[in-house]
Amino acid sequence: MTFLDGQRTQSLWYLLKREGQRDIPREHPYLKGQPGDLAPGKPQSMIFELSEPEEGTPGVLEVANRLKTALDVEQVTKRFYAAFKDQRDELAGYISGIDDDRDRSWYVSVLLNRLMLLYFLQREFFLDGGKEKYLQDKMVEVRERFGPVATI
Repeated sequence: MTFLDGQRTQSLWYLLKREGQRDIPREHPYLKGQPGDLAPGKPQSMIFELSEPEEGTPGVLEVANRLKTALDVEQVTKRFYAAFKDQRDELAGYISGIDDDRDRSWYVSVLLNRLMLLYFLQREFFLDGGKEKYLQDKMVEVRERFGPVATI
């Protein structure tokens, strides 16, 4: 079930995920202009081609399985953490001045966790009076003040 607000700027998708004998409710909010691969990827996997009925109409079970796969948060979460680990490991390779691998890994994790927190606060418009691009604006300020910064 999907709900859309009157201004067509947000939607909320509700579904039930069966785990054993229990149905577990899930909700997926989407905001207009939401970044990331979550919103585009889900509907794509729920679309059936017009040519499919010629090859045999998809059964109810196949349709249900496609919907379940498309809206399964666990798969998205696993992909996110795998990509996060790769990025964390790459960033750790650029850190100098911390010789101990455990300390360097801890430092990178803290840095990325704080950046993610700031990103989510920005996304909810909680920073600097609701600035939509708080982090991007701060990067521009840093570049103007200190010159170009090395990028990874």
